[in-house]
Amino acid sequence: MKPGSGERREIGMLYNFYNGLMFRIFGFLICLAVCVSWYGGASAATTLRETYPRIAEGFLKKATLKKLDNGVILASKEVTIKESELNELVSKADSKIRDQVNKSLFFVLDHEATRQFLVKEAKKNQAQPSESDEDAIKRFLEGKASSVSVSDDQVKKFFDENKEALGGISFEKVEGEIRAYLSELKRQETVQEAVLGIAEGKEILLDADWVKKHYELAIDNPVEKARGSGVPSLVEFGATGCKPCDMMQPILEKLRKKYEGRLNVVFLNVSQEQILGARYGIRTIPVQAFYDKDGKEVHRHVGFYPETEVEGALSRMGVK
Repeated sequence: MKPGSGERREIGMLYNFYNGLMFRIFGFLICLAVCVSWYGGASAATTLRETYPRIAEGFLKKATLKKLDNGVILASKEVTIKESELNELVSKADSKIRDQVNKSLFFVLDHEATRQFLVKEAKKNQAQPSESDEDAIKRFLEGKASSVSVSDDQVKKFFDENKEALGGISFEKVEGEIRAYLSELKRQETVQEAVLGIAEGKEILLDADWVKKHYELAIDNPVEKARGSGVPSLVEFGATGCKPCDMMQPILEKLRKKYEGRLNVVFLNVSQEQILGARYGIRTIPVQAFYDKDGKEVHRHVGFYPETEVEGALSRMGVK
């Protein structure tokens, strides 16, 4: 199949539409695939996870909340970040999305902390002469993901699950592209594990007042309102004009009516809400995320999801 054909564009929609979105905001070269979402309640606990129990698995999940001075919002033996530094990063964001960024400043802090710790780790043992921070990170993460592979069964399963969305294209025509897509997903998962592992055993302090202030801003979005409602939720992350996303819309509308009062059904257009898409780790569309009544993510699916299979996922969650 020649590049640029309609068939290639269609499979490309499934995995290349938002690949690398998170760090394109600030010109970063690598997508770290660290998903940070927000919801929780205040308590007297001392760690971020304990104080906000339903926070996602971000780099700073085990950081200790404490009063910090002199404009410092993150302190550790290796890395210190001041609020002024974070504000400077935000000032470089596209003006069209700056309001979104300002509501997700902890997301920005988490990623900047991740970047700085990664640089330290990458340059610890294999520093190259005149190597930039970005190149050091790239080298380090590529090394972690170099052995990733995808089985023939995994490729065929993805094709079977997304056959309708691919418009009748034969398996032979898209096998290579599906394999590349699944390999990229596995590489990103491997990278995520490696990145989160760097934080283990490190004493990281966060300014408690700053975190509380920006937590309140971070949960003011449709996804978190659904997750905090006490009712199970299905969130579709997609965009208009994406064929499999458009094919999901009638299914979502049917579910809204069928499960009214028992299930939140939310559609988030990530072409408009780019920062929220990044916060929830959306690197391809569509994605269906299922949350239980406590707001915990229990299932995630990538690509077109037939109605019968969505119903099966809801049934396993206890939604009748």
